[in-house]
Amino acid sequence: MLAARVNSLKIYTYEYNGYFAHIDSLISYYKNSMELLNLENQKNLFYAKTGPIYTKTKDSPPTKYGMNAQVKHSIIASGCNIDGNIENSIIFRGVKIGKNSVVKNSILMPHTEIGENTQLDSIITDTYTFVKNGRTLLGYTNCPFFLKKYSIV
Repeated sequence: MLAARVNSLKIYTYEYNGYFAHIDSLISYYKNSMELLNLENQKNLFYAKTGPIYTKTKDSPPTKYGMNAQVKHSIIASGCNIDGNIENSIIFRGVKIGKNSVVKNSILMPHTEIGENTQLDSIITDTYTFVKNGRTLLGYTNCPFFLKKYSIV
């Protein structure tokens, strides 16, 4: 605890006035991640006056969008294959979404695969999650449903 040792430590401070998020639970992770869909929040985080945020480059191919794919108000990483509909969601690298599937208000981590004719709303998947054809998974925006790593549903 810093408070107990404040007199014996050299403590320095730095004033930061930029965008930040306090994440201490699955619900706060979901809420704060979804706030990044707001363009102003993106600008405040990634292009702050303190300088841009850089990340390690992954040489993935561009995302491939199928003939009937539709994407609205979402962030899509490279290397994805989108054949369904995505709305108000964050899609990480290497995600595959099958034909006629609908993903809303969700966060799909890397290498998640969503089958055909599937419905997801307010879902968070960990990496390498597989949702089979025809499944319907519904969470709530105030309590998203979480699928752990390597889950098959």
